[in-house]
Amino acid sequence: MVGSKILLYSRAVEIDKIAEYLGGKEERHKNLFQAYLERQDYRENDIEKSLRSFLQTFRMAGIDSQVVFRILELFGAKFYS
Repeated sequence: MVGSKILLYSRAVEIDKIAEYLGGKEERHKNLFQAYLERQDYRENDIEKSLRSFLQTFRMAGIDSQVVFRILELFGAKFYS
């Protein structure tokens, strides 16, 4: 998905807005987030290094706790798969 590549690599996207978009409830947001996670590789890292690397790609300050939960839930599923 092209949108995931833009969110992950573009400097034009505001880093503060990425988490709000990825953590949205709509199916398109979930699909985009899945594609976003697929572009990242955690196979060689432990959970701490993987989570730190993942959280450096956007900023979660000031977003709703439900959005944080959805983001971390999907990250956990990706890491353990």
